Amino acid sequence: MRDALVLVAHGSRDPEWMRPLQDIAARLRALRPDLDVGLAFLELSPPGPDELARAAAEAGAGAIYLAPLFLGQGAHARRDMAELAARLRTAHPRLGIRLLPALGEFEAVIAAAAAALAAAAA
Repeated sequence: MRDALVLVAHGSRDPEWMRPLQDIAARLRALRPDLDVGLAFLELSPPGPDELARAAAEAGAGAIYLAPLFLGQGAHARRDMAELAARLRTAHPRLGIRLLPALGEFEAVIAAAAAALAAAAA
């Protein structure tokens, strides 16, 4: 029984927009082969997080980690992700549903962004 990590981004009709997010998902799969890593979108792009959570539940996952791919705690990260987690807890009561902080809340992400921008401006 493998746990699932569902990366959740806003979504876009532009396929080029999602390329960096797909790269993050691929790197996570390589770093954590013990997790089922999926990339979902709140709007404009399939699949949705509910769809990936349902697939993880059907595959026998014990827990689903929801990872908001947002730099800050705006409305999507704060309100929509909390509603998503609550909805999934109701739909899948046997699963442990854990909402992780927004990506930009991690110190390592802040440090990496600052270093990358400083190098780009050099």
